Amino acid sequence: MIDALAYVLAGGKGERLRPLTEMESKPAVPFGPHRVIDFALSNLNNSGIRGILVMAQGPFVRSLEAHLKHVWAPYSKEGEFISLLTPNGSGNIQWNGTASPVAQNLEHIAQHNPAVVNVFCADHVYVMDVSQMNGYHLAKQADLTVSALPVRRELAAGNYGVLVVNKNGRLTGFEEKPEDPTPMHGNPEYCWASMGNYAFNPVALCKVLGGDADAELRDFGHDVVPFMLKEGMKVHMYNFMDNKVPGAESVFWRDIGSITQFHMASMEAARSSPINLGNRAWQIRANGIAYPEPEYGKGANLTNVVVSRGDRFGTLASVRDCVLSHAVLIGYGADVSESACLGNNVIGDGAVVKHAILAQGARVGAGTRVGVDPEEDMARGLPVFGGITVVKKSYAFA
Repeated sequence: MIDALAYVLAGGKGERLRPLTEMESKPAVPFGPHRVIDFALSNLNNSGIRGILVMAQGPFVRSLEAHLKHVWAPYSKEGEFISLLTPNGSGNIQWNGTASPVAQNLEHIAQHNPAVVNVFCADHVYVMDVSQMNGYHLAKQADLTVSALPVRRELAAGNYGVLVVNKNGRLTGFEEKPEDPTPMHGNPEYCWASMGNYAFNPVALCKVLGGDADAELRDFGHDVVPFMLKEGMKVHMYNFMDNKVPGAESVFWRDIGSITQFHMASMEAARSSPINLGNRAWQIRANGIAYPEPEYGKGANLTNVVVSRGDRFGTLASVRDCVLSHAVLIGYGADVSESACLGNNVIGDGAVVKHAILAQGARVGAGTRVGVDPEEDMARGLPVFGGITVVKKSYAFA
């Protein structure tokens, strides 16, 4: 087993995911029975990485702290730790960029003396055996290894950091959200998109972030990777497509940075393709201790539904292609399809909900239609993103 220390960056504001992030930071947004951060933490833990530092700040940091204590602390074994770090322990917004929280907490590397330091984002939905990336990193004797996957150039343009790689997998350039991404060798329609997951040589990381250039190196993608390339350091790409996870038929990684992307990932999870949230060979930890088992009324019909503890389905309710977080009540004869409910929701008797996301605590009254007609939804003040209607907790149906 490779001895690794991981920094998990959980300070994302998730502006493009509003209004879902009005009550939680992006890493703490519910995704079925999980929070989004549980994917990064579970991947690291399942990969044998026992030392994890969660870097968080902002107004919702205490909510995230409570989640970590409730879901993760009871599972910790001797020698393992998942610790939450905030700027000066205050929770105030003082870190500027993704590299800043790591730069201000380099002393943990000296304390634990790991062979590899991982820096991972906490705001993606994916499964990954990190030990395979770390093994590749050590085999290449790299200063830095960046995990990447093929993405169509038109999708990557303006959205992702793009790696320019030679035939040996070594980086020759890095483009931060370019409008015209450099294509990969042999496939002009695709480019290598960074996943925001890194494996560092500890000495190299401390040299880069602990040096005189630290003040200018605020972001890993925008600053650190280009700086290391400029200095002639050895930077490699790890092809995520080569990653093999027990019980998974294929790799899966989704950026859920927008409402439409969040909904798309939810539908994939509901249909268990290509991600299966019920994969017992690679479990993603879930929060459900305080909730009872789900209840099903007579004649309730569920197809392709991720169910969480505390969910209740009324008589003759019909639910299809949905991801439900905890304590979702679906009433008598309600028809819910292609939707995500983020927890503590009520959908009244006879209501029809489709192509929608219900924020935490949102309620839909009996007999109400949501997502059936986007123009109708917009006329009554519900936000619609790419055909997906969002119901906020504060919204009151007439």
